[in-house]
Amino acid sequence: MTVWHEQQHDPITWEMFLEIDEDIRRDLEIVDGFVVPREQRGRDHQKVGTRLSLAFEQAAMNATDPFPLEILWEQLEVAPRV
Repeated sequence: MTVWHEQQHDPITWEMFLEIDEDIRRDLEIVDGFVVPREQRGRDHQKVGTRLSLAFEQAAMNATDPFPLEILWEQLEVAPRV
């Protein structure tokens, strides 16, 4: 693991970050003032994101209570933590 703050001498400001070319900037993020490469998300991460999105949408469409979490857990096919 690279220690990024040792490679970057001074913290970056938001204004400085916005000056970086957009094609490069989309693969970077700022953590505590230091520029670090954004991690690429794998297929499993994308699947979980899609399942969450679909579960929230389904729960919202079927909601009679403010938010029935049982529907969310059913859609995610996981057991809630007790």
